[in-house]
Amino acid sequence: MYCKRRNENGESEGLSKMRKIDMKYFLLRIIIDVIKIIRRKMINAGSRKKFNASMNDYNANLYWEQRHKQFGNESFLGVGHKGLSEEENFTWYASAKYIFMGILKDAVITKKAKILELGYGNGFYAQVCFKMGIDNYYGVDIVDQHAKGLRKKLPNYSFEKADIGTEKVACKECGVICMIDVSQHIVNDDKLRFCLTENVANNLNSGGVFIVTDQLTNEKKSFYEKTRTVEFYKSALKGFNLEQAPILFRDKYIMSFRKR
Repeated sequence: MYCKRRNENGESEGLSKMRKIDMKYFLLRIIIDVIKIIRRKMINAGSRKKFNASMNDYNANLYWEQRHKQFGNESFLGVGHKGLSEEENFTWYASAKYIFMGILKDAVITKKAKILELGYGNGFYAQVCFKMGIDNYYGVDIVDQHAKGLRKKLPNYSFEKADIGTEKVACKECGVICMIDVSQHIVNDDKLRFCLTENVANNLNSGGVFIVTDQLTNEKKSFYEKTRTVEFYKSALKGFNLEQAPILFRDKYIMSFRKR
């Protein structure tokens, strides 16, 4: 009778070899994961040094200038999620715009109302406003790499450069002010409060609406991204009422506040 050879643990040679192979792959997987973690930490350390990042701030002008340069002016990777493909980012934006449009319509804002966008990025929402028939639009961003192209596409709209976390933007009597995918990149709390008081509250008409997005987790995610809670916005926006409670908006939430 044929008998399978067994080791001292009573296992067949075949099973023993399989266990050894599984262990090798397991150890190899651990080594690869460790290498990835080390590499990611080295890249992050290099990025923090390059953009002068600290616990509370970073060189936002340089970071966004180089990020847009890396991906190009027509790419959604420069303003969107770097971990997703170009197509996935575009799909996200294309679906999210209807939520943005709905909030504008619910706010009962006339087409003649002045809209200020703080952090216009690649101009996606400026073009949404144009298609909605809005005439009076003013956009501000920390970099101006997209400004030339947007001025050609939207010659009646204004696009200017300013750091909204440190500079006062003079755009009084606005009916709407929006910050879409922007507030989380102002990682310094004092700078965001400055923006909310000086560039939102001081520029918005009584009865006007402020639209903003955030992940609402009060968490520092990276040197260039920090989230806040609804309470943070409520405390900074004195004289405002939360009108649109947070609703899901891509990987964040979108909400609106109306100035009393």
